[in-house]
Parts: sequence; structure tokens; C-alpha cells
Amino acid sequence: MRTVITKEVTHALAIQTRELLAVWKLLQENYSDLRLSAACSDGSILESNDINELLAYENPNYRYILKLELSARSSLDERFRLSYSNDSNTTAKLFIESQKNKEAFHLISEMLNLIHEARPMWSPITRIKASTSLIGIGMVLGMWSSIQHLIGPFKQPEALSHLTGIDLLYLGVLEALVFFALVWPIDKFQSWLFPRITFIIGRQEDEWQNRNRYRSIVFSGFALSVISSVIGSVVYEHLN
Repeated sequence: MRTVITKEVTHALAIQTRELLAVWKLLQENYSDLRLSAACSDGSILESNDINELLAYENPNYRYILKLELSARSSLDERFRLSYSNDSNTTAKLFIESQKNKEAFHLISEMLNLIHEARPMWSPITRIKASTSLIGIGMVLGMWSSIQHLIGPFKQPEALSHLTGIDLLYLGVLEALVFFALVWPIDKFQSWLFPRITFIIGRQEDEWQNRNRYRSIVFSGFALSVISSVIGSVVYEHLN
């Protein structure tokens, strides 16, 4: 009886040379025919049966690796496939077909352990877009404003008192356009600074170090803002 197992990984992945070598070594221990295929940002495909050829790839910014698939097969027609890509909510997919039930589950478990080692500490940040967070904050503020309007005295600003309904509609559309014009770059910056999946090979190693410096600045700024807020609150309460 054949066993078929599929697994998916949803957290972010920062795949370095050591992870790829470990995965390849594990495949070599269990299969005889190994192959790899990498899809690049310019639409080209790299194919090989030697992981060292992939690791020697220059991986420049104009042709960096977007997706990677490792496949293996044994003489008994047992198959394995591991696909790295940022598709929908998954970053890696595993497939195994084998007549050895116990060995198949053990191999999948070992593979998942190796893949989880490539999970960066900031992986949770990639699960929610910055625009979604801002929209949520905007909705909360809007609800709070509505509640204040219902339970408390509300005085329309003089600057808006002479505007008609159409004017207010146009103003709302303009505000929405400005909001999305600001949100789009933020989403782009988030995906650049905190990518869902990246292959740290060749030139992308230097790129990764550069982004690490920016990430350190962002985290340091956030930590300082939190500390400043706490200190400010304590001082304010003490003075009052």
C-alpha cells in the first residue's frame, strides 16, 4: 500500500546555503535521483542535478531566484517534492509518495524541522499587511468618532458648515485616494523589508545584510518610542 503525504508551511522563510545543503543531504540519504529547478525574476529557469551549481549562481537583483523546487526519486519509484514559493498563504509545500509508511512520515518530519530553521524571528510581521492594520485603526477611530457624536455634543467645524452633500462626497473620495496613495508605498516597503520568502544566495547575501541594518533601525525606533511613551506616562502621572 502506498502512502501519500502533503504538508504546507505558512511562515516566512529566509533560506540560506546551510539550509539548502542540509535538505539536499537528507534527500541524498533517501533517494538516488535528485533534481532542482529555480524560477528567476526575469522569467528564466535554472535546472540542475547538483545543489552546488545553484549555490554558485550569482543571483543578481535583475535575475534573482523567486521559486525553487527540489525533487527526488528512488529506484522503487518513490517520489519526493519540495517547493519554495510565495504562493497565496504558503511559502513551502512538501509532497511524498512511498510504500514505506513509517519512513515517509519520518522523512517529512525531518524536512519540516529543517525548513522551520529558516524561519526569521520577524515572521509574524509578514502575516498582516501594513495597509490592513492602518485600515483597522481607521475603522476604530471612525467608530470612536461616531460614538462621540452620538453620546456627546457635536459641533460641526465652521470650515465644513457651508459644504453641500456633493462637496462632502468629493472630499471623502479625495481622502480615500490620499489614504491609498500613502498605503501602497508602505505595503511595498513592508514586503521589501520583511519578505515572505527570500533566497540568500550569491549577491543576495549582501542585499540581506543591507536589509538587516534597516530592520535594526526600525526595531530600535519602535523600542525607543515604546520606552519614551512609558517614561512620559510615568512622569505625567507623577507630576499630576
